[in-house]
Amino acid sequence: FAKAPAYAATSCDPAAGAACEVVPVGELQVVYRFNDPTEQLEWMDGGLYFNLFRNAGEPGKRYKDELLKVIEGLK
Repeated sequence: FAKAPAYAATSCDPAAGAACEVVPVGELQVVYRFNDPTEQLEWMDGGLYFNLFRNAGEPGKRYKDELLKVIEGLK
């Protein structure tokens, strides 16, 4: 685990449109980014920065729900 870098995402740029959204997971605010074929989740918890990145899977398919389950399982 690492401290949050200066570029840590805590919100979405409005220009990103549907490619980025902030998703609540319990008390956490998780930034979800979809840039086909990759997906990324970023969040802060307890002063630490976390990043979960997926780069394999079926092209065009979103694995957001499965990735969010990973975060839920970390609690």
